[in-house]
Amino acid sequence: MRDELLRQTRRLREHERSSEEKELFDTLLDVMILDSEKHERLLAAIERMVMA
Repeated sequence: MRDELLRQTRRLREHERSSEEKELFDTLLDVMILDSEKHERLLAAIERMVMA
């Protein structure tokens, strides 16, 4: 499980570097800790993407 999480995190970071939606991937990485402030940032980023 730990190895898979690390592999997926690396994939997200690689995609983050090449993505126009960098803010979303920054937020996704942050929200892995899932405190309420970061959870709110994730929801706000998703809302902005949907509204764009």
